[in-house]
Amino acid sequence: MQRIEKNFRGLTVLLALATALAAAGYYLLLLWKLEWITDIQLHVGMLQNALRGQGSVPTNFGFYAVVRIASGFSERPGYLLAAAIGVIGLAWGGLVAASGYAGADLLERRLVGEEVAASLPGPLLALLAATGSCLVFPLPASFEGWYLGLLPPNVYHNSTIICALPFNVLAFWLGVKQLAVIRRPAALTDDVVLALVLVIGAIFKPSYAFAFIPAYAVLFMRQFGLRLPVLGRLAVALLPVLLVIAGQLLWTRQHPHDTLYGASNLALGWPAGWRTFVPGFGPARVAACAASSLLVPVAAYALRPAWLRRRPHQLALGSLLAGLLLFLLVHETGLRARHGNFIWQVVAASHVLHWVILLEGLAWVPTDPAESRRKKLLLGLLAIEVLSGAVYLASSLVRGVYQ
Repeated sequence: MQRIEKNFRGLTVLLALATALAAAGYYLLLLWKLEWITDIQLHVGMLQNALRGQGSVPTNFGFYAVVRIASGFSERPGYLLAAAIGVIGLAWGGLVAASGYAGADLLERRLVGEEVAASLPGPLLALLAATGSCLVFPLPASFEGWYLGLLPPNVYHNSTIICALPFNVLAFWLGVKQLAVIRRPAALTDDVVLALVLVIGAIFKPSYAFAFIPAYAVLFMRQFGLRLPVLGRLAVALLPVLLVIAGQLLWTRQHPHDTLYGASNLALGWPAGWRTFVPGFGPARVAACAASSLLVPVAAYALRPAWLRRRPHQLALGSLLAGLLLFLLVHETGLRARHGNFIWQVVAASHVLHWVILLEGLAWVPTDPAESRRKKLLLGLLAIEVLSGAVYLASSLVRGVYQ
């Protein structure tokens, strides 16, 4: 155990590299097998058009910029596509590294896990949770398709949200550390670092900020009050990303022809996002999708309600609820109505929440036989969803379906 803890950084790097290579190999094999255009090729095509002067890349330009650099600033389609596959693979590896490091720190600080099982050291639990979080996927609500109608913690077909996931986890971890201070906020530099991570994440995909900001702001003000210095600290952490998102929305609005689907307008309704996400679904199918998407969080807090008093769970669950509320209140009209821009914040928040539950579940030390049974049930549900994700990825190769 001491050897594992001593070599934790090396193990994390090796696991992250292995994940990156496996993911890149998977996408390479998948694109080679498929006969139609995928999300990756669409994004590469947008980058090519921008390089030719035919429009520009979207305002969440992070993915395109990194692909451009990774390709050696080439304009050749094959080089850009290979670079895109490599970047997505590195993003999955970065997610494992970020989740492993953040999880080990949360365990060490006892922000999750009242105790850590003596049979497994905290760093190993963190790496197990980091790896498992990449595969967690809800069971399909029907046999017509695995993805349609679900709000999963992982989306394997969206390049930009994949690249944002490592920064989402880091932002969550930094936010939890701030909220864990008892009397007053931590150092101002911590707010600056959180602001920077949120901004970088928004450059790849701003969706997680939509869910994180309201949950973090409420918990921060609840803990530290409404005094002007407290609000100032909150502004330091959140205002930069709000300005970035406002700029992104303004640019998209002013340059509709430079976007993939053209101009769109925001509209309010109920249940706005769900109605556009599952058009034509009956009540039973919608209920099945919702139940499948939320099975693990509902089961976790039913089996272990004490977790709701812990800051990581409050922030993770609060972010998911904020994302769901936005999803049900706001949608886009026009050609972008089905694009899902108000779905991704739910997906991003769901990923963080499932990771926290997996980390806490692995570190849960039962005190009696009843607790032991509850832990086995929760880990069993998580194992089923990890297996579901593995089967989903394998089925994409077998069926040639990229969703």
